Amino acid sequence: MGLNWHGVKFLAQARRQGADFTRTITIGRLNQNVSNPKVRQILERNGIAHTLTDQDVLAGQAYAEPIFRQLGAKVVDSMDATNYEQATVVADLNHPIPDELHGKYDLVYDGGTIEHVFNVPQALKNIMSLAKVGGNVVIQTMANNWFGHGFYQFSPELFYRVFSPDNGFRVVKCVIHGSYELAQWYDVPDPKEVRGRIELANSWHGVMLAIHARREAIVPIFEKTPQQSDYAAAWKASGGEAGVAIASNADSAGAVAPPQPGYHAPHPTQPGLKKRVIGSLKQKLPWALRLKHKLMLALPGIPRMLNGRGHRHDRQRFSASAQPHKFRRVD
Repeated sequence: MGLNWHGVKFLAQARRQGADFTRTITIGRLNQNVSNPKVRQILERNGIAHTLTDQDVLAGQAYAEPIFRQLGAKVVDSMDATNYEQATVVADLNHPIPDELHGKYDLVYDGGTIEHVFNVPQALKNIMSLAKVGGNVVIQTMANNWFGHGFYQFSPELFYRVFSPDNGFRVVKCVIHGSYELAQWYDVPDPKEVRGRIELANSWHGVMLAIHARREAIVPIFEKTPQQSDYAAAWKASGGEAGVAIASNADSAGAVAPPQPGYHAPHPTQPGLKKRVIGSLKQKLPWALRLKHKLMLALPGIPRMLNGRGHRHDRQRFSASAQPHKFRRVD
């Protein structure tokens, strides 16, 4: 866990957008993984006064509390499951945190913990509960290409559904970027607003996701279970919702009523011409299909080559540059 170049930049922009750092808590005691000269540069570019000198701090040699103080923190607490790094609050995010911590902080920052916690819903509920009304939650975590780093990798959809008005929150900003310094940032919109999934395929380097959300009301968190937006829209259009049977869709004789006006299936049901032609040939020439399967088993290099070509095509199709309406380049 640590505070890196991107984390400092994202926090500085949160401060510029009105985030209060007076009482800050970090999830995990964070190492300072960015040098002081670079921190100075980020703060100055965001118009934030500071007292940092030119003296460098080697990455990993210090904790990150001084950076939060430069951002305006008067109190910087840290929460961890153990006290092996002298965290000021010892609590396991897998379980509910003490009530006296609820609504105590102006800013809650997770710089790399949540992907290591098994009980993610409870961990998110704990993190959200720490913020006071008007307070801010900032999370920097793993998106793509972090297989094996922790328990999980995350998508923007999860955080947009979690930090929603249903739970008393609003997303201020969501970005993705490569894990190396100076990597390009991309603003990521709410999948619900663009009416489509935010899907990304990229090359080998890791992709990080940063989310800034503001607490606007105290309401029971997760009283309504978050649902993926495209499915929720399809259910709503068909007259139903998650967990509720649509009794009106069947009459007393068991006949199913047609979908209500305005309903659109989440995926196209009519295959394209190419798929229809191939499907017809499979039905008319079953011997050719059996021969194809035998050849594929005998010569596995062929399907591997064909699949590799298809995967390269998908990686290009789902790249950030190929989806400018979903991934907008920002400085």
